[in-house]
Amino acid sequence: DAGGDVMQASGTIKSVSKLTGVDLVVGGKTADAVAFLSSFKVDTSKFPKDFGPLDLSVDLAGETPESLAFAARAKALGGEGQANGMLIKALSDKPAVDKLSLQVKHPNFEQLMRKFNPSYKAGVGIKKDLDVFANINMESDGYSLSGLKANIGNMNMTGDVRANTNGSKPDVKATLNADTIPLDILSGKDKTAKTSATAPKATPNASTNSDVRWSRNAINTDWMRAFNLDLTVNAKSVEYGN
Repeated sequence: DAGGDVMQASGTIKSVSKLTGVDLVVGGKTADAVAFLSSFKVDTSKFPKDFGPLDLSVDLAGETPESLAFAARAKALGGEGQANGMLIKALSDKPAVDKLSLQVKHPNFEQLMRKFNPSYKAGVGIKKDLDVFANINMESDGYSLSGLKANIGNMNMTGDVRANTNGSKPDVKATLNADTIPLDILSGKDKTAKTSATAPKATPNASTNSDVRWSRNAINTDWMRAFNLDLTVNAKSVEYGN
């Protein structure tokens, strides 16, 4: 249309009313995802106001609406994502998703988080590229993530997460495993900077010290009150300095 929105569809549907014999590819591009999706009565109330452009493609295939396989690919918010799974009871009032796998990639973790929370500030060590993959299973009392693989900059982690959402607060239990945790990078130490064999002298203005190992700003822990967490982290090694 005049606003630059484009939609394309190709494939076959044996019965549109019954949604049988589906082998379909649907795609679209828009410069304003929120306005575009809102025009189709999609609830965008939780979308970032500056969501921006969206490039979306969905493959849908199956013989009956009881079980349709889908593969979705999207480019938005400066990154890209891919989701695969099964759409169950597509014509019901409450269709469900099963056997979902999700991957998200973004060149800067902090920039992505600030789209949803403008006041979010990451430590210098995780202002890095993000690559996350997980299998997501919806359960009666919550959901679980299995086969989790998360790469943030130089840190690679795997693990499993289980969240029970039936209580007043979500109960989250997670086990994460890493080969090496680069503590120096996460804490903001510049590994390329030359360091003295003796402890650095205190300076009137601490910000002038080039070897900043820890943030001097208070850490906002309000987000921790939103859920209960049982976290186990295993690492083969912890790296700090040369």
